[in-house]
Amino acid sequence: MQLKIEKEPDNPGKLRLSLNGQNIIDWFKEQFNKLKQAARLHIKPVLPKQKNGRGM
Repeated sequence: MQLKIEKEPDNPGKLRLSLNGQNIIDWFKEQFNKLKQAARLHIKPVLPKQKNGRGM
């Protein structure tokens, strides 16, 4: 893993943090999406219980 501070390609006056050549923000978004996909496989949604009482 390589972590670097580089100049922005479109704005040389700004710096960006990159991880293995990828913008760190994009890397975190990618990791979050992978985590969501993995969690979705193991978590079942809780269905609301139906009420059998009389409505008023």
